[in-house]
Amino acid sequence: MAFFGFWRGHLVLIVCSSLHHDHDCKFAKLASLIHSKHGYTQFTKPKVDVQTFVAIRDNILSRKLGISMLYFLDSRYCVCPYGWLPRQSYQQLLQQRKNVNFKTVNTIISCGFVIRRKQSETNSDKRTTPVELDDIKNDTASTSNLVYQNVANIRRPVKGVEEAAAPEEKEELYSEAEDGKPKPIPVAEFAKYYKKNSSNGAIVLREEFKNLHGGMQYSWEIGKNNRVKNRYGNIVSYDHSRVVLEKIQGDPKSDYINASYIPTFDEVSMCYIATQGPTSVTISDFWRMIWQEDCLTIVMLTNLVEMGKGKCDQYWPDTTTKFGSITVTLHKTETFADYVIRTFILVKDSEKREVHQFHYITWPDKGVPQHSGALLGFRWKIRARHQPTGGPLVVHCSAGVGRTGTYIAIDAMLERAKENKTVFIQNYVQVMRKCRPHMVQKDDQYVFLHQAVMEALTCGNTEIPPQDLRITMNRLSRVHKPTKRTGYAREFKRLELVTGTQPSEEEAAAAFKPSNINKNRFPNIVPLDSSRVVLQSSDQDKEYINASFVDDYRQRNAYIMTQAPLDNTIGDFWRMISQYHIGTVVMLNCLKEGNESYPQYWPTEGSVKYGDVTIQILSENTSNNITTRRFRVLNAEPPKKKSTVQHLQFTGWTNCDSCPDPQEILDLLTAVQQAQQQTGNGVIVFQCSDGVGRSGCVSSIMSVIERVKSEQTVDVFQSIKLIRAKRTGAVDTMDRYEFCYKTIQAYLDSFSTYANFAEC
Repeated sequence: MAFFGFWRGHLVLIVCSSLHHDHDCKFAKLASLIHSKHGYTQFTKPKVDVQTFVAIRDNILSRKLGISMLYFLDSRYCVCPYGWLPRQSYQQLLQQRKNVNFKTVNTIISCGFVIRRKQSETNSDKRTTPVELDDIKNDTASTSNLVYQNVANIRRPVKGVEEAAAPEEKEELYSEAEDGKPKPIPVAEFAKYYKKNSSNGAIVLREEFKNLHGGMQYSWEIGKNNRVKNRYGNIVSYDHSRVVLEKIQGDPKSDYINASYIPTFDEVSMCYIATQGPTSVTISDFWRMIWQEDCLTIVMLTNLVEMGKGKCDQYWPDTTTKFGSITVTLHKTETFADYVIRTFILVKDSEKREVHQFHYITWPDKGVPQHSGALLGFRWKIRARHQPTGGPLVVHCSAGVGRTGTYIAIDAMLERAKENKTVFIQNYVQVMRKCRPHMVQKDDQYVFLHQAVMEALTCGNTEIPPQDLRITMNRLSRVHKPTKRTGYAREFKRLELVTGTQPSEEEAAAAFKPSNINKNRFPNIVPLDSSRVVLQSSDQDKEYINASFVDDYRQRNAYIMTQAPLDNTIGDFWRMISQYHIGTVVMLNCLKEGNESYPQYWPTEGSVKYGDVTIQILSENTSNNITTRRFRVLNAEPPKKKSTVQHLQFTGWTNCDSCPDPQEILDLLTAVQQAQQQTGNGVIVFQCSDGVGRSGCVSSIMSVIERVKSEQTVDVFQSIKLIRAKRTGAVDTMDRYEFCYKTIQAYLDSFSTYANFAEC
């Protein structure tokens, strides 16, 4: 059965498989609701047979038809409280795909477009901005009054249409209900909401998590009977929401895989499949699912082995492997600091498909990433490449519930925020758990989910095409009248809001130990325990140095940012250089700056011994504001190590000066690249007076340029944010923040066309 009509100027198609009993009453109520609230009255009711039903579904899902919204019921995925139970309809539909009555399809679609044209003529002055279907749903869905609709091959619980009502004004939607039940939170208020509920160890959010419905809620008999295909005995797909594979002849259990359909917030834009990490037994089933569901994107959130335990079998080949009837070839691998992107070519019979796997490698099992910035960048990358015309987005970790549920919730809530300008995390986690047990497994994950959404909403997407950078900078330089601040100042304030300016004693416990306090040049500029450089020593009091690892765009721990050595830490500095095989040191301060003096930590001639490390100068030359020195470093500690270090000192930027000419920094980075080529492209040490200001600028600029070369994308904000996640306070002033933009623009200006910098 199918209905056509109009809602907010959009053609709406409501479809029900004719294999089931008549649901006219429910569709009529939905049509009546749309009519009563939005004034659209004309609906048609053509009959749809099985073949036509398949054609309509497949064509709409592939976006070949100009239909904006779709309500779709199919017992393959739905549990109906009215007694409409799952049957074998999907297999019958599959068998009849080849005999589709396209004439009937065209008649139905034509009918809808005729109505739309007539409606356009009579109601053109009534059209308003489209409002998504969430406006007529009760987001506090209960288990006792649900209609399960299936859109784009998913199932999602929504309030029964006979009770749904759209508010006259949006404010009513967000006001507290008399019964105290939670309501959606407007995007503009979410940061305030998060700050309030995340204080005191996020006790409010943790209590909220405890009150979510946990455990098994629905039948999982089929999963019980396929125990060998379940990685964990207590994480099994529900019968009603499981992905049903096409059976292999002669194998009655071949339709099972531990995977579940998960809805998006609006049932229109995209859907998900949450699944476990494949085992050796289920790898072929996994690829069968990818092919059957036309999935073009896989999100992997676990490593193969974690803490010495196997978490997921490697289900992809190093070259080419055949899994059943599907041949999988690894076509390309792209490696970044926190994730890897693999491109596969799948071939079955004569058909070929390209599938992308996005593998996040820094998310601990049952835990959370240390910072959300890298994960949000990972999500942006997926969103940029994922094809919504394909099948569901496949997301898996090890069990397919903790990290998987957290990622899906982040993605769905950010899509909801974009479309509806509201966030409703508590409700969405409940919705996911009706489809797959234990989604968002730990309270830490629940808190992290809120933090990630808050950060994404606060920061937004700050990627800029290179050709638009100058226009963007002109906009950022203008004063915003309501706040009386430039765009740079407002952006820098957002940066400080989500990153902070100094670590707490809990986050930097080592730095605040009594034995280490005198090793910090500034008491409030110290390394985080999670990213600090640890010196190798049998004496714990000799393990500390005020230095932090930070990431480049593509490489973890690509740089070390550190303060100018104190008299009592020069030996520690050279131990770090030796132990971590440093080949390039970039010094960004002078020995005398205003009233401040910094010790010279190298010999002018011959050699000097600092503790167990002997430093011998080999050469020194100066060009403009760059002095290049070559040292031989010999560490007497076993095993005795000898290395050569390039030391580049930039003297054109004192701490009390305004920022230098951008071209001088570009010249410095050219010298750094040359030094890296000579010393083996190891970790680069950036050292300035405090290890955050000038060091943060130069390392951020270098990282942004690497991304420009690789992806033709500029993102100064995110680059600095990710560096601040490892070294709090990096790029410490708004002037230096603006200087980073100016230097990137100078880099782009050095090319005749922006298409050429990728070759540099």
